[in-house]
Order: sequence, then C-alpha cells, then structure tokens
Amino acid sequence: MAVRTSTPQRRRTIKGSGVSATAELELHDHARKSQHVVVSCYTRFDNLAHGPQGKEARRGLYNFRLDPSDGQMVLLSVTDEAVMNPAFSRFRPDKNLLYTCTETIMENGEIMTWKLCPSTGRLSKVATINAEGSSTCYLTLDRECKNMLVVNYWNATIGVFSMDRTGGHVAHLQSMHDPNEGRAMKVKADRHVNHSQNDEGAQK
Repeated sequence: MAVRTSTPQRRRTIKGSGVSATAELELHDHARKSQHVVVSCYTRFDNLAHGPQGKEARRGLYNFRLDPSDGQMVLLSVTDEAVMNPAFSRFRPDKNLLYTCTETIMENGEIMTWKLCPSTGRLSKVATINAEGSSTCYLTLDRECKNMLVVNYWNATIGVFSMDRTGGHVAHLQSMHDPNEGRAMKVKADRHVNHSQNDEGAQK
C-alpha cells in the first residue's frame, strides 16, 4: 500500500506489506528530510488463524528513523499502550494519523487510531473502536476519507465505518456485509486451521 501527497512544505509516503504490516512514512520539510518506518508485530500466536514463525513480540508498534543513504534504522519510540497483534496499518497523511487493526480469532478485533509526531516519532492513541468481527486483517479509506472499509477474515465480513470529520478517528459502524448471514464458522477457533474448510459445504 502506498500513499503520496504533496504540499508546499512537506511530502509524505506510507507503505505497508506482509504479515507484520510494515509502514514506511517519508516527510520532507524545508530544512530537513526524515523517514520513518513503523513496524507492527504479533504479540500473541495462540489466538491467530495461522502459526507464525519466530517469537512473540513484547510490544505491538515500533517506530524507527530510516537513513535512506545507507539503509540504517534507529529506534525512535515504542508504544507504551498495550496493543495486541496489530496486523495491518493504514496511514492518513493529511492528519498524520495511523490506523491499525488487531488480529485474533478468539474475540472481535479492534480498530485503533494513532497520532504520529513527525519530530519525535511518538505514536499516541486517539481512539479505539470494535471492528464487529474477528481476525480483522485489512483497512482502507475512501477518496474523501469519510468512510473506512474493514475486512474481518475469520467471519468473512466486510464493514463500512464512518470517520469523525474533526478528529479523523473511526467513528461508528454504518453497515456490515455478512455472506454467511450470521451463521457461525464450523471450524474450531482453538487450533490453527485452513480457512478452505469454511466453504459452502462446511456451512450446512
């Protein structure tokens, strides 16, 4: 995912990819060039629909400064507030907001809004809202940033949430598309599974 905006004072770029949902933010000011890399990590493995490799992270979000000349990164900040399995991130450049969603099959996911300080790299939580589905894995904004589309993998649901026009955080659920019409998944959530078991035949 890449987003670029240009103003007379600064330009921002955000990129995210992969299971760990890495986000890359580039800021150009009059006197300096600063590039941030926000890395989100799985903090729990036992509540996921798959089995990641490696070790559980102690914290969910780490913000680094990247030197584009040699690729070295320096840690700027680590979130003090608890955030479990922030699997995907989406950046809103006009308000310096980072949206993350938590991934778990044991309970509904959460959509968190964070304010990013370009100078210190600190992420401050602005708001949290229930994603109304489990294993939340994808977020995207419409062109006007009035609505957010949210995908809940485990429930196979797609929700549309309105955005607060003043603060920019996710406000409330407007609609939810549920192709299973409320029917619970037949597979158990206490073991890692292949989601192909949730085909039409498994729902009967």
